[in-house]
Amino acid sequence: MIMAHDPEKITELYVRAKDVLGPEGVRSLRSAKQRFDAFNTALGLAIKAMDGPEHVTDDQIWGALDTALIIWPDEMEILRPILERQKN
Repeated sequence: MIMAHDPEKITELYVRAKDVLGPEGVRSLRSAKQRFDAFNTALGLAIKAMDGPEHVTDDQIWGALDTALIIWPDEMEILRPILERQKN
């Protein structure tokens, strides 16, 4: 699903996702492989729905993180206030 698109555009999306989520969001994704896999799946669905990585919105990036935290929620309660502050 993700690989059907221009690899450069995919890289740009991941760089943007890193900026959008900030260090705490990225740390949360890196702390559990299952959470990162869930994020990638959700982001892949956003790419498909938007017909390309360049059309994925910041809200969809946040949604992918939210989905990943629901699927693998070990640190959700600790990170929720931090992520909410970064989102606003």
